[in-house]
Amino acid sequence: MPYSDFNFYQTEFCGSLIDTAEDFVSAAVKAKCYIDWLTNGVLKGAEDIPEEVKLAECALSEIYFEHESRRGVHSESNDGYQIVYESPDETEMYRVAVKILPSLLIYRGIGI
Repeated sequence: MPYSDFNFYQTEFCGSLIDTAEDFVSAAVKAKCYIDWLTNGVLKGAEDIPEEVKLAECALSEIYFEHESRRGVHSESNDGYQIVYESPDETEMYRVAVKILPSLLIYRGIGI
């Protein structure tokens, strides 16, 4: 399950791009997987999830949702009915996540 829910997305994050709870959960699960990868899974099993993590998940969910919806179409052909979708830009996702997540969660160096 995602770190945040649709209510948090609408009220705390003030999101309006994703219209339904089902669409939010679909995108948020992918965003959670990205956050878990980025943080080396340190949040797995945590009971108290920081608000910054929930905010980052909401922001990343919008990126995933945008690319899965019609807005993520890279090219479209009418003759053979072919649609090519863009995949989410890894650099864009990283920039969004790094701006919001606490630096200690994404630190991958050696602590002294």
